[in-house]
Amino acid sequence: MSKEAFKHLLLKYCQREARDGRDFCLAGLNVLEYQQVQELSEQAAQQLLRLVEDICLRSQREKDRLCRVGLGTFILILPDTDKKAAELTLERLVGTLSGAKTHYHQRPIRASTTFRIAHSKDLGANIEALLASIGLTLNEAGTIDLSKTGVTATKTSSDNFAIWLTRYKNVSSIGQECFDIGNHKIQATNFTAQDAWSNSQVLLRKFEFENDSIQDTLDKIIKRTRTLEELDHPSLIATKDFQLENENTLWLARHAVTHLPLKDYSRNKIGEETITNWCYQLLNLIVYLQSLIPPVVPPLFSQENLLVNENQHLLLTNFEAGYLFACLANGEQITSNTDLDYQAVIVSIAQLMKDLIDSSSMAEPKINSLFEKLKSPLPKDLGTAYKVRAALKPFEVCPNK
Repeated sequence: MSKEAFKHLLLKYCQREARDGRDFCLAGLNVLEYQQVQELSEQAAQQLLRLVEDICLRSQREKDRLCRVGLGTFILILPDTDKKAAELTLERLVGTLSGAKTHYHQRPIRASTTFRIAHSKDLGANIEALLASIGLTLNEAGTIDLSKTGVTATKTSSDNFAIWLTRYKNVSSIGQECFDIGNHKIQATNFTAQDAWSNSQVLLRKFEFENDSIQDTLDKIIKRTRTLEELDHPSLIATKDFQLENENTLWLARHAVTHLPLKDYSRNKIGEETITNWCYQLLNLIVYLQSLIPPVVPPLFSQENLLVNENQHLLLTNFEAGYLFACLANGEQITSNTDLDYQAVIVSIAQLMKDLIDSSSMAEPKINSLFEKLKSPLPKDLGTAYKVRAALKPFEVCPNK
């Protein structure tokens, strides 16, 4: 519906509520990726909104009505519906949206959404109050518009957490760690568990904010969590599931891995070919992470945060917290037009490989000269992962790898 037609319909339901007490709900639906996708392309943003519209129209009930407000925000009227039924309806809709995707120039685009619900029994037959409670307003022309107060359409609830946790059996704590990000103290607790759905071992990570809430940045954090679910790279382990326990506690689930830490890997197995191959792997990982929306700046590579699988492939571990909560310290990072944030990461590759060479039994390889150049600040000819990758070409031992 157009915004004008939607406003008249909303006014009609308000009048009906005042006249005979027949309740209804108003819901605001917020598409988290809209701004980032719009930065990529206006065509891609419209494609994303069409995906959301199509699923909403196919999922809504006969009397429900949908309207697009703008900037990735939709509103729905749910007639003859109490708040609990409306929440169940929106949760099913959000679940359907999270599993859908479209493509723009072969790049997958997904729609992560959050919502807020207003019930006419709580606010009465007051169109302004109903709209304000879901982050909307009537502008000077009397048209429904986004609120200038900065309220976003966000709904959090712990109602489903207990049900979500029943999926995971034999949950056992295996350690804790703390982070300080943007003056926020975050405690992470790791658990091993059995996924009853897939009958596989998983790692659960519980992030708790001490004396704080993630409510104000929840949209950004959920959007980044969706990015973690979409990871498709051999050096990364994607998040398979997540859930909010309350307004200051987030849980992630991912497949458990039992590969050997790099610090415990036998130095006798490390030769120049292995060193070159590992450099390519980590540089390709940086290039991949820069392409994500929003981009990921990985932690500095070290022997502690890398694993080695049976095919001698490196896997990066425990990078989720730094990525999820970076928006608390730095705001939202929409694009990656500079490689400055990644230069320290490139330097860490050089230091890591030099440490491995020094601790192994092999003679000093020719590639060591390249590592000597990779010092902070990086020279212009080696300032990006692409340039370092090109500089590796003369040292290739097995070019097909």
